[in-house]
Amino acid sequence: MSKYFLNWYRKQLLLSLLKNRSKNNDVALFFSDRGFIIVKMEKKANICFAADLPEFDQEYLKMYIEDGQFIIYGGQAQTGMMRFLLKTKAKWTNIVIWKD
Repeated sequence: MSKYFLNWYRKQLLLSLLKNRSKNNDVALFFSDRGFIIVKMEKKANICFAADLPEFDQEYLKMYIEDGQFIIYGGQAQTGMMRFLLKTKAKWTNIVIWKD
């Protein structure tokens, strides 16, 4: 498969996670050197998404969201920065998924 298709597919999975309003949807945001890590908390294993983000956007997110803060809890957005995070989706690159 093409790396462009895989990156697009992973981005769609991440977007569906962020837009999911199920009561079982708990999502936390962590920051890394090159971008962010979004962790979906599950009973048996956590699903992690890592993506690269430009430094300016990353610093802007850090001003309003603490490292490890829940951005979605019980299916409800916990911060107004969710809209900004979704608007920056075109800048997300090198998305990686793993279970923890």
